Amino acid sequence: MRIAIFTDTYLPQVNGVARTLGKLTEYLRDKDVPYTIFAPALLDANLQDENVHTFPGYDFFLYRECKFAIPNYVAIRHVLQSFKPTIVHITTPFPIGFAGLKYVQESNIPAVASYHTNFPQYLEYYRLDFLQNVAWSFLRWFYNHFARTYCPSGETQRLLRKHGIRHLDIC
Repeated sequence: MRIAIFTDTYLPQVNGVARTLGKLTEYLRDKDVPYTIFAPALLDANLQDENVHTFPGYDFFLYRECKFAIPNYVAIRHVLQSFKPTIVHITTPFPIGFAGLKYVQESNIPAVASYHTNFPQYLEYYRLDFLQNVAWSFLRWFYNHFARTYCPSGETQRLLRKHGIRHLDIC
């Protein structure tokens, strides 16, 4: 197995997604499973990991810890043609996740996703709750492309199922 991971948050950021991916990559290293990660560059990060490929990232206005990466798809495709992943794991529905989805669709490689943050709920806090239906429509479209979408809890799984997202499992 060779895994390509697309994320908007990774070490040394301090949040649940970054910590989870840190533990995952530690496990993959321990088991000698080849992996590569595509993530936003962090200005204060001194990450010395040849498996991590970064792109300029900008703060997401609703959630500062999440960076919108501006991925270079040509560079991603070049890395992946050399790396030859057997599965892709996408952790974000934002631009870097789109790059992963595009690669999966072009290359016919199996892909899974994981759902970590209830962004539609954030819209309430910014008095943008009138956009929740649009957000859920987009998330349904995005996550229904994957063979599986992994959820952190039964509550999250029920929420996603309620909004029409299929092929859910709890991790």
